[in-house]
Amino acid sequence: MSEQNHEGEMMKKWLARPEVQDALSRTARSVMAYARTKSLSPAFLSQEGGWHEGRDDIWEDIRSELILFILENRSGIQKILISGNRNSHHYLRKAFINHWIEKTRKPLEDPQRYLYKHAADVLRNSDAFHTFSKRNRALTFSMGSDSLPIPPLSEEDMREVRFPDQSLAYESVNKKKVLLELAACFLNQVSKMWGKKAVCVELRDFVTWIGRHVAITQPVPVRESRWGEDLLALVPDRSSTTDDICFDPDQVKKWACHFSNRLGEKERAVFMLRHCQHLSLRDIAGKLGYKGSSGPKYPLDRAEDKLRFFLSDLPWLSPGDLNKEAFALFHDTLCEESAIGNEGWAMASFNESRHVVYGQTQIKKEKNAMYSRKQALARAKRYRTCPSAHIADHLDHEAEMRRHLDICPYCSLPDHSAQVMEDQRNWENLTKLIQDILPPTLGRADQEVPLSGQLRHIRSDLGGWRDGYFYNPPLVLVLEEDGGHSGEILVAQTYHDSCLAALGDLILSPDQTGADELFVECWNTYIIDASSLDSLAGEIRHDILEGVRKLQEDPVAHLEQMIQPKPLTADDSRIHFRELEAEVSGRFRNLIKPKLSDSYQ
Repeated sequence: MSEQNHEGEMMKKWLARPEVQDALSRTARSVMAYARTKSLSPAFLSQEGGWHEGRDDIWEDIRSELILFILENRSGIQKILISGNRNSHHYLRKAFINHWIEKTRKPLEDPQRYLYKHAADVLRNSDAFHTFSKRNRALTFSMGSDSLPIPPLSEEDMREVRFPDQSLAYESVNKKKVLLELAACFLNQVSKMWGKKAVCVELRDFVTWIGRHVAITQPVPVRESRWGEDLLALVPDRSSTTDDICFDPDQVKKWACHFSNRLGEKERAVFMLRHCQHLSLRDIAGKLGYKGSSGPKYPLDRAEDKLRFFLSDLPWLSPGDLNKEAFALFHDTLCEESAIGNEGWAMASFNESRHVVYGQTQIKKEKNAMYSRKQALARAKRYRTCPSAHIADHLDHEAEMRRHLDICPYCSLPDHSAQVMEDQRNWENLTKLIQDILPPTLGRADQEVPLSGQLRHIRSDLGGWRDGYFYNPPLVLVLEEDGGHSGEILVAQTYHDSCLAALGDLILSPDQTGADELFVECWNTYIIDASSLDSLAGEIRHDILEGVRKLQEDPVAHLEQMIQPKPLTADDSRIHFRELEAEVSGRFRNLIKPKLSDSYQ
């Protein structure tokens, strides 16, 4: 029997297994629920039109498509799924959703996707613009051949780009002359955001920008992110999910309790005396037994830093989305929780948030809201510090899970948390069953010596709890291998959502990593023992590795043809992301042999 026939017989037997059929069905139902919420068209499944009321059997067509996807992409997903890392199910889920999106991108089935195709043709045939199409990258365009590639724009970026004519109709926008004028206007404004540098922008961002200002016949789906949005369906950006939305007073109260639970005893006492009773540092020192006014300053600074980080991505309470009524409720609940009083809120940036009546406040939705950095930050917080389903379900972690639910604003959302966990369980189970039939082609970590330029996960068994958070092991890039045979190597931490990259981070494409798109945190390096690493997940060229070293020395160094992140701005979510990444690296740095026996218990 030939090898191909042998594999075919193995696959038939695998598909016939009851547990495989059950896993495929459960996963297909999860995909159906997700696709409906994102308005993804099921037309490519041979379904006429869109989602129909009462049509719950579409999941069967999704299951068939999922099977075909697994069979057709077997070699492509093999490297990821055999790595042994417990987060590999995220890759499979993201890859299938992106497969769905590509299948539905056909003219006339969706006006926005038709506009995308038409704009691409117009720009390609224009002498004023240059278009670029690289494998595994979206189509991009610029006004010069020598331009700086940049990441996809976020919701925050898009708000800064002014539309020149609010009276334009869809038919007018499709005219060649109008499209070329709009493209030039769009590029010029984005260029200013990148320090007036000539930039190369994704075409889909240009089309999305038009869709925010021009009426389109059908609803426009929220844009998918190639790096993070499909990895974890975290807390939605509630300010952009419905036309008019009211803040949830009960949820705001819960978040106040979660924040109070995050504070240590001294931090809570100092924080409440300062911000609920307006006491001076001298008076606080007297009340709490400090020798001088400098005594309570450190715990106060710590508590205020925790507050800024905690609120940085929450709807109604974070910069840019602050609702005074919601914040006043948050403040008063926090003071009541600590039984200190509720006479006022002294933080300068929130002085005007007091003396309001609680009720239902409407917040205007941004038209055709995109993926925001705030959403990316929320996903990053959960991806880094929330336990996966196999941890949350385990009896050994029951006490820690109770502690985690007391402080986590994401996992404590009952309906959303249950949905996310169920979706994760389904993809985890399916991924494990697929791994059973994939013959390993790469050696295990204990059979390989880590070499510079390799991408490897820190071993999944080294993840663990601290202060109510479960720190999930990151993917790292080996910068310097063990030259002295001590077992210790230098690594740089990486992350997969380039929406959160800033100056000093090196964004790499799938072609450059051999795995998936990610960015290297050149500023975030540490020593780790080679035995702490899992098997090979990808590898970068040594010339790119040299670029990492250049950015270590100079975060604003220009690297030819490398994607350039947007400079940081005030109240930028990426500032809080870097705080998170520093916390994660602090958890895993210095994993060397003498400490492995007592680490992460």
